[in-house]
Amino acid sequence: MLISSRSNEKVKQFIRVKRNILAHHPWFVVEGEKLLREAAASPHRIVTVFVLQSWESRLGNLPSCEIHSVTAEVMQKLTSLRQPTWVVALCRREGTPALPDLLAPTPWLILDGLQDPGNVGTIFRAAEAFGSPPLILLPPSPAPFHEKVIRASAGSVLRVPYWRPADHQQLLDELREREIPLWLLEPAGETALDDVKPGAATAFLVGNEGHGPSPALAAMVQWTIRIPMAAGVDSLNAATAAAILLHHLFPVPSAAPRP
Repeated sequence: MLISSRSNEKVKQFIRVKRNILAHHPWFVVEGEKLLREAAASPHRIVTVFVLQSWESRLGNLPSCEIHSVTAEVMQKLTSLRQPTWVVALCRREGTPALPDLLAPTPWLILDGLQDPGNVGTIFRAAEAFGSPPLILLPPSPAPFHEKVIRASAGSVLRVPYWRPADHQQLLDELREREIPLWLLEPAGETALDDVKPGAATAFLVGNEGHGPSPALAAMVQWTIRIPMAAGVDSLNAATAAAILLHHLFPVPSAAPRP
């Protein structure tokens, strides 16, 4: 079926989802071939695909879903990419693990008040590269399935386990109940990162770049960590610091040299 009207009801539904991604909303969107393939390979379900007219043959094999061809004018409305893509999709989240199962592995990485979708997505990407620890996103962090977070994560958000508590108290209760000690990553930390040898049950906290961690969590911090840097450099971007921390916690074996 060819959709040529920008006011088509399926087009309007796609736009509504893009504009109203909430923390626990079951719907999300992906734009571009790479993220479409990532969604197809994930536990989540592709519901509707919009493909640029005459590009249908590039879709290849996809899980069962609705497929609609659209005109270039309609695709321009559907996509927010600077370079318009030829395919977008409406998807539905599936297979979210129960909280006890999600939080069973440690260490946890807690993001406290990181508001930039690019930073959050980049941390998801680093997490998948280094151990896939559970990520905990405290408000007002963006919803993990916001399109900008998905894009910055290069699809990793579709696979890395995460929890977004309703408020800080919910996380504090979990930390106390499980007796999990809390480390804070900060520029003036007492312990150099190389000296950190985390135990089996540990949580690491990355706070807001401008304001640091929330007072409730700061009161629970038992140790602080610093990443050694060259003189004159005060701090690192939150996503960069989190990636360095994850690399330290989950070292990846060196690849064999190419012949």
